[in-house]
Amino acid sequence: MSDLPTHPIRFADLPTRKRTHVTIEPDSSSRTVLARTIHVLQVKKLRFDGVLIPTGKRDWRIEATLGATISQACVISLDPVTTRID
Repeated sequence: MSDLPTHPIRFADLPTRKRTHVTIEPDSSSRTVLARTIHVLQVKKLRFDGVLIPTGKRDWRIEATLGATISQACVISLDPVTTRID
């Protein structure tokens, strides 16, 4: 799985007294790598949208949504089936 794209967040660089908004939307090539990794035909859309909330000197809480549109092969006909996950 080392081919998967990463989106590191350095918590040491974030403000410790206010929320930090984070949005991750992988590009087409990153979604292609992800589709191969999870054995689906296509990851059409993928969005992670959240807020990192400091809860002390070193602790953090995350409130986020994850949405994806995935296309996979039907187990009977092998035709593409598209599903939205939120």
